[in-house]
Amino acid sequence: MSAQNITITKENSIINMKKNNIENIELVKELLNKEEDINQVDENLNNLLMLSIKKSYIGLSKFLLENGIEINHQNKDEHNALMIALQEGDVESINLLLKYNINLNHQDSKGRNALVLAIELGFLNVVEQLIEGGININNKDKDGRTVLMWAFENGYKELAQLLIDKGANIDARNPTGWTALIWASVNGHKDIVELLIKSGANLNVKNIDGWNALVGAIFKNHYNVAKILIQNGIVVNSEDKYLISALIFSYNKGYDKNFQLLFDSGVNSENIKDEDGNNLLLMATSLGLQNVVETLLKNGVDINRQNITNNTSLKIASTKENKEMVKLLLKYNPKLNTCNENGWSALNVACRSHKSKDIVEILIEAGADINQKSEINKKLKDTTPLKIAKWNEYKEINGIEEFLISKGAIVIS
Repeated sequence: MSAQNITITKENSIINMKKNNIENIELVKELLNKEEDINQVDENLNNLLMLSIKKSYIGLSKFLLENGIEINHQNKDEHNALMIALQEGDVESINLLLKYNINLNHQDSKGRNALVLAIELGFLNVVEQLIEGGININNKDKDGRTVLMWAFENGYKELAQLLIDKGANIDARNPTGWTALIWASVNGHKDIVELLIKSGANLNVKNIDGWNALVGAIFKNHYNVAKILIQNGIVVNSEDKYLISALIFSYNKGYDKNFQLLFDSGVNSENIKDEDGNNLLLMATSLGLQNVVETLLKNGVDINRQNITNNTSLKIASTKENKEMVKLLLKYNPKLNTCNENGWSALNVACRSHKSKDIVEILIEAGADINQKSEINKKLKDTTPLKIAKWNEYKEINGIEEFLISKGAIVIS
């Protein structure tokens, strides 16, 4: 009779014996002599060996194995006896089962083999035994995670090194294309990234979204990880499936330090622009990176370049209330009176902020048209910097209105 078809009753004496925490090998022998099935199971499909291991009855477990109990039987969770021994932390039972050639590569309902389970449970003192016994070190669970990924996820660097030394595939990918290197980079595990690179991991493999490890590190603002990847030769211009590069991610996220790192690494600046039409100069201006801006301008980048809403670097610097950036840009003779699609020039923007009087003064001294008329919207036609200053709720504090008049702004009632 199949073990899994046995009806559990009070007459199944061996099962009852286990539930009552009784270890009595002689009684088991007697019951087996009466032709009780050695492979009977309980309501959770645990056989006698599993129950014996749960109670740490090593003598009984050995007896059952010697008498032919099904060593590779699975319970309701699709665990075998070795997995149960691991869950119990029972080294003696583990060693016993290994002597009887239990199937090391059996996978449970989650696709984990005993090695993954040992790592997940932190039961590391038997990992090497399992590896030496021939367990599959490249096992993937149902989510596509490898044993190596499990080791990294649990922070076991030394174990990961052991797996690599034993031949674990460091470039194995899960169903969404993630490798251990991409995973470690996204999660900011610098030491693991270094280990993988040292072991020869492919730096430029991409997941199904087109991310390589650098894009992942930048997206999560892991500067030190990104720096290591760049130093080891990762492609810095790599783009994801939406054509977004690590540089664009650093700009969109406002990660000025990462942006600087990528720029210094030699990112190709000629063709880079984001979905709003911002080129490298406009991005660097927005992030306040004066050294990047100056380098670009020295190399001939057009200072009057506009994005899709017609904003220039000067207007962006004024919007950001960045006086030092405005002063830097003025050294390269930008057009002072260019308006964006909403009618805002650099001077208009400065006049609306109580913090920007210094910028107003700098722009006017540089020659910005103090009486330039623009259309902010359909209701606000022929708007001048003075009109904007009059709207400012802090006008009595910042003195922009008075300053404009003193410089020749035409007062219109």
